[in-house]
Amino acid sequence: MGQLAIAHVDPGRSDPSLIDKISRAQFNTAEEEAKNPNHVRIARGHKSRLLDVAGDIIEDEDGVNYWSNPASMPEEPKLADPNWVGIRKDIGIFTEQEFEFLMSKCLRSLSE
Repeated sequence: MGQLAIAHVDPGRSDPSLIDKISRAQFNTAEEEAKNPNHVRIARGHKSRLLDVAGDIIEDEDGVNYWSNPASMPEEPKLADPNWVGIRKDIGIFTEQEFEFLMSKCLRSLSE
């Protein structure tokens, strides 16, 4: 939920120019597939898992939360237009309905 919140406040995630960069799966031409941003995202996720296995991580003070060392990770590409300021909500980053949905998912995962 924390990662979702971080992504939610990033105005680049709502940039309408990203629509043209969405992969069309098997309908991609070879040129479109070479520009597919999913390949970079998948490679970053794999690198993060390799760093986790190697122990190249940073832990919180409590020792419960950790993440890959950002210095060891490849730079995340910025696909959005830097002039795009994003879509803002009136109060908070989640609507009441979104928050209830997320909390119900969290609580359900605890009971399994």
